Amino acid sequence: MPCTVCGRSCGEGLWCPPCAATAVHSPEQARPLIRRVLRWAEGLGIVLDPAFVLRVALTDRRLDRPGHLGSTFIRQTMTARGERRRVLGMALRRGTLFSGTVAHELAHVWTALRRWRLYPWAEEGLGELLAYRFYQDLGTPEALWLARRIETNPDPLYGEGFRRMRRLIGEGEGLRRFLRQR
Repeated sequence: MPCTVCGRSCGEGLWCPPCAATAVHSPEQARPLIRRVLRWAEGLGIVLDPAFVLRVALTDRRLDRPGHLGSTFIRQTMTARGERRRVLGMALRRGTLFSGTVAHELAHVWTALRRWRLYPWAEEGLGELLAYRFYQDLGTPEALWLARRIETNPDPLYGEGFRRMRRLIGEGEGLRRFLRQR
């Protein structure tokens, strides 16, 4: 039977051994991984205001549409001065691909906090670019396999969005410059 995450053979279970070993089931498992992704993101220029509290909930429910492993909740209101976006938090599915999902959802948090308005393909592409970069920097065989999966994703919003954002801003210093824009 194929692993429900990576497609590799896993015998009778839902996940292959590498995917099962990195699965997150509790807040206690999630906290250090979230901190690790936030520290990594600071190196790219994603520095959250110390007064900002990032609320994260773990869930077993399917989010948005099949295959979604995370969602960022943003409240948009119109004021006399224009649109105001407030990040309420993110929900992450328990299980596999957790750190990459945190990196992806962090892109949504960052664009909302910066008051950036991106096309949907650009916003999802930026999220995938951050997840890809995280996996590349992690450098384990499993992480590199997941990065390759992002590169070849046929989805028009996520896969093509990733490829377009990668062409537009790059992966290294270009990504850092993009994230540090005011």
